[in-house]
Amino acid sequence: MVLFIQEYLQDSDEFIIKTLGRYLEITKNLKIGEYHNIDISKVKIVRGGKPFLSINGSPLPIKFNLSHSNNAMIIGFDSVEVGVDIEKIKPRDYQAIVKRENLQTPKDLADFYDIWTRKEATIKYFGKTVADIPKQEDIAKSLHILSGYSISIVPFDNLLISILT
Repeated sequence: MVLFIQEYLQDSDEFIIKTLGRYLEITKNLKIGEYHNIDISKVKIVRGGKPFLSINGSPLPIKFNLSHSNNAMIIGFDSVEVGVDIEKIKPRDYQAIVKRENLQTPKDLADFYDIWTRKEATIKYFGKTVADIPKQEDIAKSLHILSGYSISIVPFDNLLISILT
């Protein structure tokens, strides 16, 4: 998976297309994947359920997932399904959420956000709801690479990270 993180918000569609171009560049330079010659000006983002990319009416075999919180955005691309989540760590009554969503008991606020983003990334990976993913089935991993944010991703193998400024 190639993961792009940006510390400012922009239009989601613009971010998707911009980072798709960078993803194609990276995979071409690393000689991985086979879809390097895509004209990104012809790529469409199809919504309705889990969003996907298409060109000339045909789905692209490139999977992506996007999340944003406060002033940060994250997107992951891969040839397999992707789930990402980012949340700004800020004070909140997390115990009510833990009880309502039947989450594992966190040690503190930062731990709550790690648990929550892992749950969200897992949900987005499978394209399901919170109730569909029991607490034992979180398959996401947490990353601590952007100060003040909790980030989780699925899958975790072969990870490349790019911080966009």
